[in-house]
Amino acid sequence: MKRKWIGLLMAAMAVVSLAGCGREGQPAQGAAPEAEKKQEESQAAAQPEIEASAGEVTLRVGWWGSQSRHDLTQQVLDLYMEKNPGVKIEAEFTDWSGYWDKLATQAAGGELPDVIQMDYSYLKQYASSEQLADLNEYLESGVIDRSQISDSIIESGTVDGSCYAISLGSTAPMVLYDKATVEEAGITIPVHPTLQEFYDICQEVYDKTGVPAYYESGMTVIQYNSRAMGGEFFADALAGKQDAIKKHFEWVEKFAKAPFCIPADILSEKNPQVVDSMPINDLSTWNVFSFSNAFMSIYNACGGERELGAFMYPTLPEASAEPMYLKPAMFFSITENSAHKDEAAKFIDWFVNSEEANQILMGERGVPVNSQVAEMVKGLVSDTEKIAYDYVAEVNAVATAVDPPNPAGYSEVEAALTTLVEDIRYGNKTGAQAAEEFFPNARSILQAAE
Repeated sequence: MKRKWIGLLMAAMAVVSLAGCGREGQPAQGAAPEAEKKQEESQAAAQPEIEASAGEVTLRVGWWGSQSRHDLTQQVLDLYMEKNPGVKIEAEFTDWSGYWDKLATQAAGGELPDVIQMDYSYLKQYASSEQLADLNEYLESGVIDRSQISDSIIESGTVDGSCYAISLGSTAPMVLYDKATVEEAGITIPVHPTLQEFYDICQEVYDKTGVPAYYESGMTVIQYNSRAMGGEFFADALAGKQDAIKKHFEWVEKFAKAPFCIPADILSEKNPQVVDSMPINDLSTWNVFSFSNAFMSIYNACGGERELGAFMYPTLPEASAEPMYLKPAMFFSITENSAHKDEAAKFIDWFVNSEEANQILMGERGVPVNSQVAEMVKGLVSDTEKIAYDYVAEVNAVATAVDPPNPAGYSEVEAALTTLVEDIRYGNKTGAQAAEEFFPNARSILQAAE
């Protein structure tokens, strides 16, 4: 609520400031016609200088990702500045683990960058706290061209009728694995295994190669398991439904106790949430859970020579619904505090719709949302890069609708889940104990945030 009032106060101050600026240069009331004419001529002569000054803007653009993403994005920013000499872009880059803490601090101080990379998980939270600008006017005016972007893509960035984010690509949950290790074990992995099949595969790979496995146990997977049971995690938690939560922690404990899983102390050193430190990079594990848009970044982090394969997240053996889905890989949003919203909108339009930009990015943030650009990029990518494109097509054949954007309170629920998963991995709690503690805590957090 405090942020909302700060936002409203800042907006009010801006209106007053703009109103004051709007009066500058207007003919004084009662001025003689000749004086008015001279003043108009003076304004006309000064207009080119005013326009040039107005064009000299600095845009701050922030994102998370790997070093590979940073390098490619910087090339795109350099090209944009070359083509738009009146615009200077300052890059603000960090990895996923530190990005949201940094953004929250900037938001609290009213210092968010003009353009921020936004995740589907945080979209509703930032939109409801009035930190993001409504992009509908730019879509309607054509400043952001949506002619080659499907309605579903626009809707994915929409909250309560207002579009607050433009998707930068489509992605799907993906398990990546080292093909040489799996082939050495003599195993063929189903494209859509059950959790029990995955468990048995992990055991066999370890028995034959000695390479451990990794099982992801965070928010993406607990939501995935809820989908497999025909529900939606947050709605179910608020409604008092615990079945998916209990089932999730059962599997977390089962994998944590398995001798074939990477030990907790080593996993703490090999952060699987950060591309450059994932355990698959040095074969601390033969697999990692991620998303299809990260395929090339992970491939490069593995050295750019090893052959990687992909399969869908394993689903509960007793699944009653298809849990696989396509989602926006990430978005660009314009922040409400930006003093250069129009220029920020032009930059996003170019980033999404320009073939020049996407010839550099090559789908690094997911399959491009502009259909013509997507076809162009697919024709340029290597056989390795096409793995991600073909995988997204496979998922598209079975995918069901993605869950709504995560509600307020998501971050606190995720933090609580992370702590309990760590407790299980280190043997401090059983799965049943963790579920019993997590459910009322998560429900209380979500109720308080409503």
